[in-house]
Amino acid sequence: MTVTETYLTSLQGKIFKLLPMREAYDQGVDNHLDEYIGNLCTNFDGAFDCHPEFSSYREMAEIQGNLWSLKANLSMDFAKWRSTILRSTRLVQTVLTRYYGEV
Repeated sequence: MTVTETYLTSLQGKIFKLLPMREAYDQGVDNHLDEYIGNLCTNFDGAFDCHPEFSSYREMAEIQGNLWSLKANLSMDFAKWRSTILRSTRLVQTVLTRYYGEV
């Protein structure tokens, strides 16, 4: 597995993790959701420096926008939150498929 493939697969899991974190957050659990998503946004922004080819994929720009939107709106309607998370994980899968074929 290449570094890029490992990064994208890890990113997909980290994005998906936002679903149970938000559910717990909504139940009053102090799980540092804001810090987690902030770190995820910072890490993702840095990935464009390490992998400049990401800038040629519109999916990567959409994922970046989705993450920043979620970060700015921790209390958005859960159905919209879930939809944004699932869309983002599918977009990561699209990029993985373009790079490596069926993964």
